[in-house]
Amino acid sequence: KNMLFLKSSNGVIINEVYIYNHLGQKVLHRNELTKNIDISKLGQGIYIVELTSNELKIRQKLIIED
Repeated sequence: KNMLFLKSSNGVIINEVYIYNHLGQKVLHRNELTKNIDISKLGQGIYIVELTSNELKIRQKLIIED
């Protein structure tokens, strides 16, 4: 509930992580390479997690529940 764990495959290096709320507002940005991100300050709801690397950009839905 409090941590988002990141794992890449095929040797892809994640450069940046953005998290957007349901209104499209950026609520979190990390550009240091870590395997987990503290999301305890984010409230309950639906978010979009965007991972960027040199080769690609990936977006996934994140649902935070109580």
